[in-house]
Amino acid sequence: MFDSYPTFLVGDFNCVEDTDRDARGRRQSRQYSGVSALRKLIHNFKLRNAWVDTHGNDFVATWQRGPNMTRLDRFYFPEVLATHVLSCEVLHFPPDVPCITDHFPVSVKLFFEQSTTFRNHWKMDTTLV
Repeated sequence: MFDSYPTFLVGDFNCVEDTDRDARGRRQSRQYSGVSALRKLIHNFKLRNAWVDTHGNDFVATWQRGPNMTRLDRFYFPEVLATHVLSCEVLHFPPDVPCITDHFPVSVKLFFEQSTTFRNHWKMDTTLV
């Protein structure tokens, strides 16, 4: 279905791949349902984790409740674009901005030279909306 397009997988996954790396507090010992399905998607689409590629095992939470913290929100990108990922950062809302979510946003910067082309143009699968 997506073979001719670069596939990005982005969002709040409500699970972590590695509890030692991606969780703190009681959440660190929790078993997460859905992680095996996520791993299959990552494998099948040959995706990489932008945070892990740019920060290794450094921990920054994207969700926190009391002492429990996890990095639930992630940005996966195709292996072939690994050299194009400049940064991946967890952002915090400024104090004067109302919080619109209980998660911290993730910002990923990619760099493409003007000559970078793909076989086809990007197209959103509108059935996902």
